[in-house]
Amino acid sequence: MTIYVMNRANEPLVWLDLALHFPQTGNGRTEPTRIYHIRLGRMPDVDAFYGNGDHIPATLIGTKPLDLQPGATLAIHVSGHFDKIQAYVEKVMPLTEINECYIYTAIAEFDGGLRYTGGNYSLPDKQHPGQWHYLPTRQYFPGNAHQYLPNIAR
Repeated sequence: MTIYVMNRANEPLVWLDLALHFPQTGNGRTEPTRIYHIRLGRMPDVDAFYGNGDHIPATLIGTKPLDLQPGATLAIHVSGHFDKIQAYVEKVMPLTEINECYIYTAIAEFDGGLRYTGGNYSLPDKQHPGQWHYLPTRQYFPGNAHQYLPNIAR
């Protein structure tokens, strides 16, 4: 399987946390479900803080930014992650029994520190590392939301 990610924003995408959610691995209440994260690129330094202001360790923020330019598409080959996904899921059930997987962007970080997560965009609070200024929900999009749509149909 290949997952394609297109940067429709007007800033380079430098870090991506893509979530593969396996809902059959738990009930979500008393047994958590398994969510495997494919993390690509490098988180911008201005964003690399926990909510309490502590630095996120370098081992967790990546090494080299993605540099996915506006309008560009990235192909993520799941086969390159398969062994790790299988080992992670099979801690609770055989992978052969899985027939559902939800794929979503957990976090996307852009060159200037702009972050997308949970359906919202935010900017880092430079006075309070690890804190965020959320942009108007469902009203803000960093670019022309329709600019790259014709490319999807090709």
